Amino acid sequence: MIKGSKRAAFIIPGILLSFGILFQIIFDKFPLHFFEYPLNVITGAELLALIVLLYIFFKQNKIIVFLKSGHAALSSIALFTIITVLIAIIPQGKSEISIINELSLNSIPSTWYYAISLLYLLICLGFVTIKRLTPLSYKNIFFFINHFGLWLVLFSANLGHADKVSLNMIIPEGEKKWYAYDSDKSRNDLNFAIQLNEFKIENYSENTVNNNSTVKNYEAEITVLTNKNQQGYKANVLINKPVKINDYSVYLHSYIISKDNTKHAIFTIVKDPWLYASYAGFIMIFLGSILLLFERKEKLKTDK
Repeated sequence: MIKGSKRAAFIIPGILLSFGILFQIIFDKFPLHFFEYPLNVITGAELLALIVLLYIFFKQNKIIVFLKSGHAALSSIALFTIITVLIAIIPQGKSEISIINELSLNSIPSTWYYAISLLYLLICLGFVTIKRLTPLSYKNIFFFINHFGLWLVLFSANLGHADKVSLNMIIPEGEKKWYAYDSDKSRNDLNFAIQLNEFKIENYSENTVNNNSTVKNYEAEITVLTNKNQQGYKANVLINKPVKINDYSVYLHSYIISKDNTKHAIFTIVKDPWLYASYAGFIMIFLGSILLLFERKEKLKTDK
């Protein structure tokens, strides 16, 4: 079985990748929007339940034996890592190279081969994690915490992405807006308004010409108007220091100075309901790693 498992660890990723590329050519983008809430929650719950049930009732099945093996885990990690590395190597956006456009290598997270590699990884990781719950021990519990945290991060960062909202808002100094635009240039009305009171630009020296290459820092002084607070409240939005408004995080992305010297602040408004699930997953990974480290040290002490 070990030799067969090794062969399968090479063959299966190749087959899955081939199917992923074929689906990409035939169907184009993976329909991630289909998995918006509550379908992503239902899908995650059903996937976990299926993994547990298959492990309990078909533990000796050859396919299940492979999926819970170290070889399957390594092959799923390798496939997903290779595809993820391509995201870092190939610029994600418009491309003039035909092969990149045909295979959607410029938008990998929305491709079929990325989705299939992720599903393969989630399945293998799920089986490996469940497998370590028996026999019940501190080490296996710590392993479960660590690996289920990784499973949660992968799931929430990807299928949870269907619920993520990212909008752009451009406001001239002294004006206010209650709507923003998505990547398709569609208008989205918000449950709050932002008024840009003042936009401050700090240069490296007073004698420096005011352009982007010499700007040291900039910030936006805003007034936030909500249904609950009609009078509004003031806040400062700085680079990498967003302001939380209701369920949204408002980031200061950039600015524009028009010909009449009017300053326009460019805000990125993000709503990510799965962010806390990702945080919980990272905490579980960290906690599990620390507990495994201490457990190993205790074992070394007892062995001495």
